Amino acid sequence: MINLQIEEEFKELINEEPLRLAALTVLAHQEKPIETEINIVITDNSVLQQMNKEYRGKDRPTDVLSFGSDVIDPATGIPILGDILISYPYALEQSKKYKHDLTEELQLLVTHGCLHLCGYVHDEDADKEKMWKAQDEILSAIDVKARP
Repeated sequence: MINLQIEEEFKELINEEPLRLAALTVLAHQEKPIETEINIVITDNSVLQQMNKEYRGKDRPTDVLSFGSDVIDPATGIPILGDILISYPYALEQSKKYKHDLTEELQLLVTHGCLHLCGYVHDEDADKEKMWKAQDEILSAIDVKARP
């Protein structure tokens, strides 16, 4: 189950289905159960800056943050993979900077965030190479041209 929470000011600007598709494609690619729960929050730079400072010690906004979980929802028995927070304004700026379609930029960020929830990191070159390879495969599968 892909839960999307979009701040009111961005609701009319976002088509939710491509974001759900990106998340579901990651689950399939990573052979995770489709019933897995992922929460995706589309918010603003101030929220991402606050979370980035609190959890990563970096006092600046960022495009996407992921918070993994290994909890099973006691009511449904569905595993909760975690939460992804995306800054809409940051994504918009990146889409302009890299000349990407905004929806594709958001799909890229959802994909990136979901891969982190699946255990990928990119601190070392070898890890980054594995993550970027998986990310490229997923983005190709959903015909997204935006690439980091």
